[in-house]
Amino acid sequence: MLPFREKSHDSGASSGHALRHTGGFCGKMDWEALARHRAVVEWRDTYMLEAMYLLGRRCREGLDAFESQLSQAGVLDTIWDPDAFATPRIDALLLYLVPSQIAQLFDDAAAALCGIDPQFEPIAQALRESASIPFPEEVTKQTLPAVISEMPADATPPASRWIDYLPAAVRDKAADLSRILSDATLPLDRPREAAARRISTHWMAETGEPRPILAQVLTIIDDMALEARMTME
Repeated sequence: MLPFREKSHDSGASSGHALRHTGGFCGKMDWEALARHRAVVEWRDTYMLEAMYLLGRRCREGLDAFESQLSQAGVLDTIWDPDAFATPRIDALLLYLVPSQIAQLFDDAAAALCGIDPQFEPIAQALRESASIPFPEEVTKQTLPAVISEMPADATPPASRWIDYLPAAVRDKAADLSRILSDATLPLDRPREAAARRISTHWMAETGEPRPILAQVLTIIDDMALEARMTME
């Protein structure tokens, strides 16, 4: 809002004196504060976009690296529980790629915030220290159901009858199992989809519980911008 200056009904000298000590001085300070306020908003938007771009790029790299893990996938990984195969692997890849990048992003953002106004240094330091956010924990691969793991060694059925030893709840996968057990090509799209789903829910989402990585990063940047604006009030 432009500074409002009331007309003075005093003499010219007193009017000029009032202008120097009230209207003129406050007007200058209001414009400077407005410029800093706008700079902080632009800072917030810039680094939020940078965070989304950075995490998206690293997640893409993680998915590319995940392709090399697919050679380890077996029948049970592709049909029974592709999430158990994909989750610990994609998390491990991203835990290698992402944390140092977030730390660098926050360091760059902190320096840029101090460039707006040196008084933001305590906020910038808090931003640097916020890089130690909680990351998803790797999960342990689930074991086979008891009906399979406890099956006697001499009772192992031929491949074509394997489905007889599965719980009734998964009998609807019989067609897939029969095809896989008679074909050397495994349906690797399922682990790929599981890895992409893990990224979309735990790394790149803006909402959810536990808090996805992108949501945490965006919230931290927004909170620091709010804190910086509050120091100017």
